[in-house]
Amino acid sequence: MIQTSGCRIFRRLRRSIGSWLLCASLGLAHAHAEPLSLSAAVDAALSANKTIIGARLLLESEQHALASARSEFDTRIVPAISLGRLGGDIANAGGNNSYGISLARKFESGTQLSVGPSYNQSAGTSNTTLNASLNQPLLRGFGREIGVDGVRRAEYGLELSRRNVEQAAADVALETIAIYHEALRQERLMELNGKVRDRLARHAMLARGKEKVGLASPMDTYRAEIRLKDAEEQLDQARNAREHAMNRLRLLLEWPLERDFETLPAAPPPMPDEDIEAAALDRRLDLRQTRADIEEAERAVVVAENRVLPDLNLVVNYGQFYTTDPVLSQNLSSTQRQWGVYLQASTDLYRSAEKEALRRARLRVESLRLSLESRAQEVRRQIRQQRLQLREIEQRKRLRAEQIRVAEGKLALAETKFTHDLANNFDVIEAEIELQRARAALLGSEIDHAVGVYRLWASASLLLERAPWKNGNAR
Repeated sequence: MIQTSGCRIFRRLRRSIGSWLLCASLGLAHAHAEPLSLSAAVDAALSANKTIIGARLLLESEQHALASARSEFDTRIVPAISLGRLGGDIANAGGNNSYGISLARKFESGTQLSVGPSYNQSAGTSNTTLNASLNQPLLRGFGREIGVDGVRRAEYGLELSRRNVEQAAADVALETIAIYHEALRQERLMELNGKVRDRLARHAMLARGKEKVGLASPMDTYRAEIRLKDAEEQLDQARNAREHAMNRLRLLLEWPLERDFETLPAAPPPMPDEDIEAAALDRRLDLRQTRADIEEAERAVVVAENRVLPDLNLVVNYGQFYTTDPVLSQNLSSTQRQWGVYLQASTDLYRSAEKEALRRARLRVESLRLSLESRAQEVRRQIRQQRLQLREIEQRKRLRAEQIRVAEGKLALAETKFTHDLANNFDVIEAEIELQRARAALLGSEIDHAVGVYRLWASASLLLERAPWKNGNAR
């Protein structure tokens, strides 16, 4: 009786000392670590990640491409100069120079207008000219939709780059959330495995003590020590996995690998309170991109149909020439005016390449429409599958909680029997392992459920807009 009471006191003392040492070690480990919340981690990743920065640089490049395409319709001022000399057996041998400037403008309808003066010198004579010209396509190249084809293609590229930036940001945010929760999982596993290791160490010490006084067999000691080594290995694995997750998180945040920080607990994210399937069909970036592809393909069909037409242009020219001959004593001058109106036409009789391009453009529209229908069905399937997986995880959480309750009862019963020398330590160690597995499984289900909810938000392209990690997140 005295021996049993002594064993109880010894076990309680060891349990208190072990728990104090574990808490002290964790406190020292995080004493100088920088606290990092989930919200701060996501914000840091969105502002510093190189993938997002690269996507934004491409967006800026597309903005310059659009400005370049629009500059085609700016008024152009084009100065021109020509300096030369003519020689040989000709009457007008000598200097031949020309100076001029022209204003040119192309309109969205395809109309091209040019006007400008010039001053010309040749062999002692000089003349001043004023020329104006108008070029108007009547078939091929006629119409605003054809004239702004380059601008529309640049606008399409710009919108594509904007969606790429949004998708890159959403991907980085979701990856940061997943890795952050993985770090939390491994940290919790470290604590859990550390407590199990301490409990198994006490069992091994107790088994060795009982073996010395003949109250336990060597098998009890071997069993406790084997399970103790398993617990130490699991603790090392969790520690290494946590460090790996922390390094991945540092890379996402563009932090030095030597920077130390502590992940703070994250509150469970809220479930979407709206029709997430309808929101996904309306807002998913890939569906929006496919719809934009269809619009661009339909516009390309209009352009291809126009390019099948022959070239027929209306050309109007007007010129005024003011000539001076310095040889004449009175320096007489003369002015001449001239205008012309032309219809210019040219075409390939077969136009095979243009017709094939039109057929391809029409086929692309049909292909993209089929792709949109298939992709919409796939999005609906993904949303329903994710919601089903979340319900399965919730069911597993309830089962794991019940399993923990049963395992705790089994452990209490096994410890009572072992304390009163009514059984060996097999049932105690087995109950410890089962309880540890159940708690680890519950922890994994909680982490998987949280990440699954974030993935559900991301599937509807609502992750960045709603920022569910900011709702009740611990800082």
